[in-house]
Amino acid sequence: MTTEQRINIKFCVKLGKTATETLQMLRDVYGDSSMSRTRVFEWHKRFVEGREDVEDDPRSGRPCTSTTDTNIEKVWQLVRSDRRLTIRVIANEIGMDKETVRTILVDILGMRKVCAEMVPRLQTKNSWKTSSQETSHESFNMIWKQNDRVVSGKVCPLPDQRKPAWNVHK
Repeated sequence: MTTEQRINIKFCVKLGKTATETLQMLRDVYGDSSMSRTRVFEWHKRFVEGREDVEDDPRSGRPCTSTTDTNIEKVWQLVRSDRRLTIRVIANEIGMDKETVRTILVDILGMRKVCAEMVPRLQTKNSWKTSSQETSHESFNMIWKQNDRVVSGKVCPLPDQRKPAWNVHK
């Protein structure tokens, strides 16, 4: 929406409006989602000085080099070899920042941490209910014999025995 507002600022400059008049017009049209006073005055000045482009200037800085295809593949191979690895262990193993590893796992590979068992994300409540009803008698017998806990109708080991694991959830 800021690009649209910049176009409007440029239009007001061409009409000969002051920065204050432009700000008031933007607030009348956009309300609370209008640009701040500082930004309106800044862009007004740029257009008065002859700027034509309404897009942001490219920013200098180091490009992102850690989320390369090679690093994504390394993380994927490690997780495939052992889904119970933590972000810290993966980061230390590969020599990357923990936040970069988290970004690769969650944002790029579409994974999430789950506990006790691998659960497909797209499974509906009804499919859980159906599968639970079909195996409820068997589960009850197994629980009764093993003295494990029951969580949401699924057998789950005691908390100290559970290991979280990574699972794809696209």
